[in-house]
Amino acid sequence: MYRVFFVALLLGLPVTALAQPGGRPADGAAARSSVEDGFLKNMRQVTKGMVKAGEGYFSPDGATIVYQAQPLNYPFYQIYTQPLSGGEPKRISTGRGRTTCAYFTVDGTQILFASSHLDPNLDKTEADERRQQEEDKASGVRRRYKWDFDPYTDMFVADLNGKIVKRLTDRKGYDAEGAYSKDGKQIAFCSDRDGDADIYIMNADGSNVRQLTTAPGYDGGPFISPDGKWVIFRSDRKKAEYLQIYVIGVDGKNENGAY
Repeated sequence: MYRVFFVALLLGLPVTALAQPGGRPADGAAARSSVEDGFLKNMRQVTKGMVKAGEGYFSPDGATIVYQAQPLNYPFYQIYTQPLSGGEPKRISTGRGRTTCAYFTVDGTQILFASSHLDPNLDKTEADERRQQEEDKASGVRRRYKWDFDPYTDMFVADLNGKIVKRLTDRKGYDAEGAYSKDGKQIAFCSDRDGDADIYIMNADGSNVRQLTTAPGYDGGPFISPDGKWVIFRSDRKKAEYLQIYVIGVDGKNENGAY
């Protein structure tokens, strides 16, 4: 969820209000309305009918969004596209596994996303999460948001009908949070393949993977600058879970932060 607000701030885009199923405001929305009204105008709800939805990104032509949402009958997020003008969501991911961080290719014909649908223990992973969610519901527990760095998460490219056309990563570890360069030739992403979440960059076909950061702590949410020379990312290296903004050259040099 941090990524969608981060992108909106960088690009000067309006941030769409999120709501729970049935059009009810998310918890705390009423309390925040007096503050939000001073900065955000013309807000409208785009998604509905999901347990929760977020991390939305525009297609290159601005007519469609891609986002992650948890459907009513499944415990993990899946990836969907939906016209901003209305209509039903179209599922792009396989329907199984944890999914996240979808992003249109620069020509708008394909979608990059991360998924754990190839988890060899997926039946157990799903059953464990369903059981936990049922226990929480029965006891009235609402857990603090926590993202799972699933070690079977890899990055894929699919067409607009959800057919996977290429698997980009195949190393054990969390590979996700990918974003294309402006020319579509490179992808910056987060991976903990070395035991710690760091920033990597690779060619758009998954070749020539290079590690950019090595500092202990979480480095993630990268985006490549329009001139293709820099990668901006977030990191909690100074204090766990307290994120700051950093930049580093695409050659792994001249790292600067925090901002």
